Amino acid sequence: MRAEVYSDGCSDSQEQLRVLRKVGERFPDLEIVELAADGPEAAEAGIILAPGVVIDGVVLTIGRVLSAGRIRRFLEQHRPTGS
Repeated sequence: MRAEVYSDGCSDSQEQLRVLRKVGERFPDLEIVELAADGPEAAEAGIILAPGVVIDGVVLTIGRVLSAGRIRRFLEQHRPTGS
């Protein structure tokens, strides 16, 4: 699974990265990638505010920090078969 964090370097973006990395400790198959919130990938994903989180093409949040619990629930529900 791939988690993209669209960041502008603000404290909320840094907090979102911290939360996602902590969750990633329980999901070793989760690849976490930080991308610029003002880059072409962000525009393509529909991210207009940082932080933004997209996991396997699903936009989970735009402009606010998503909780660890919400991220874990999403990952558990969308984990590939056999994981």
